Amino acid sequence: DGKAYISDDLWREVAYNTPSHSINERLLCERYDAVLHLVTAAAGAERFYTLENNLARTESVEEARKQDIQTQKAWAPHPRLYVVDNAGNGGFEGKLERVVEACAAVVGLPVLPKHTRKFLLKSDPLASVFSQNGVRTSTFRATKTFLKHAPQRDTSMSYALPQSPSSYSNHAYVRKRISEEGSDSYQYSEVIFDGNERHERKRRISKREYELYLRDADPERSPVEQSRLHFLYENQSFVVHCYLDRNLAVLHCQAARPDGVALPPFLDVGAEIAHADRERFSAYGLAALPVPRAASP
Repeated sequence: DGKAYISDDLWREVAYNTPSHSINERLLCERYDAVLHLVTAAAGAERFYTLENNLARTESVEEARKQDIQTQKAWAPHPRLYVVDNAGNGGFEGKLERVVEACAAVVGLPVLPKHTRKFLLKSDPLASVFSQNGVRTSTFRATKTFLKHAPQRDTSMSYALPQSPSSYSNHAYVRKRISEEGSDSYQYSEVIFDGNERHERKRRISKREYELYLRDADPERSPVEQSRLHFLYENQSFVVHCYLDRNLAVLHCQAARPDGVALPPFLDVGAEIAHADRERFSAYGLAALPVPRAASP
């Protein structure tokens, strides 16, 4: 949060030049499995904004709005940023319910139907499009490798490799993530469907664990290479998944809000991916397809 309250020059001096903090900004963010940002009441619930219940609060409504945007931007590099705004008719209780849903999703507990929605993009977005519209972005590359064996439904996640066959409704994968600065991180994930509900559990793993899991890679599925671009728009968290081995880009909206999605007008957004097509456009489904070959000269 401190980055939102100081100048960029001072932040760089503190975060990069101080010997005890000589790590990059992305690593600071990735100490946390997820970040939940509750938008100030000054943006959308102004009649509840007050200075009387917090002696340290001095901002006017307009100043509070600007500070809130700066705080969102400070956490934008995190790949799992949930922005919970004041939309909807549920009031503060409804806002808290969305926070609980987001926390449950992070740890793999059953939740109410998720608000994440996916849209096809008609073309890969160019970096210049975002800069021209004053939108900051963070990017990284990810490689997903699906495992031949799926997690057991009746046991908690463990280090032992599961033995049941993999399927769309019950599978596991490992992910290698490379940041803009070139640093690597690794993750193990389990995906289990219970009826129409998708439950996902994730945990960080070491490079050694990652390499051990690769021994159980599904020989019928190719590793999926993605470039991901994360940005914020209208109190919503978006991620563009660009599949590097095929002409496909998908816009994911991770906003925890009940009143629909405000799509960014500067992107060429196509149709929403219907529930019936989720498997076909999932990384699991795409991994089973042959990788297109480049045309010979």
